[in-house]
Amino acid sequence: DGLLAGLLQGGARQPPPERLSDPEVHRVP
Repeated sequence: DGLLAGLLQGGARQPPPERLSDPEVHRVP
């Protein structure tokens, strides 16, 4: 559960790699 929780939290905090290339993502805090 700890690993799953960490992955879920980490994924929720960080946007998907495909969105990292979007300039709009950098504007959003």
